[in-house]
Amino acid sequence: RIDSGRFTLLKRECSLIELTERAIVNFRRFADASRTQITFHPDPDVPPISADYERIAMVIDILIDNAIRYSSEEGGVAIAISRKKDHIRWAITDTGIGIPEAQQKFIFQTFFRADNGLQYQTEGTGIGLFTAREIIRASGGAIGFVSEEKKGSTFWFTMPIKS
Repeated sequence: RIDSGRFTLLKRECSLIELTERAIVNFRRFADASRTQITFHPDPDVPPISADYERIAMVIDILIDNAIRYSSEEGGVAIAISRKKDHIRWAITDTGIGIPEAQQKFIFQTFFRADNGLQYQTEGTGIGLFTAREIIRASGGAIGFVSEEKKGSTFWFTMPIKS
């Protein structure tokens, strides 16, 4: 649907804090099995956004799932939500394998998976980050990351504050 232009959003008021808390509950067993601790640090004054609830939940799920999958054994995942001037910033930092610098430019392309990630997990299609990027862009936000191989990654997205 994304490639064909039949991608629609059903926007409504929603809370990134609530969506994140729900996702953390849903991923708790996976995190525990992976010996990965999830911490969550939202700013208390984060207002709601206007977004497609299901699609933003999908983005959060993709980012949490990846952070847990690619974290080092007994690693940690930290999620933060903060208010900036005219937008909300959602970020997840892991203590994982990181993304090789030469491959970082491909990370949001369809079917791309970094070479070092293939040794940790064979499941996946390589469309998660592409999908997340397209949802965030269609929602009026931005998405990006910083990563250092063998040290971890921080993936983030921003969404405009609901007016």
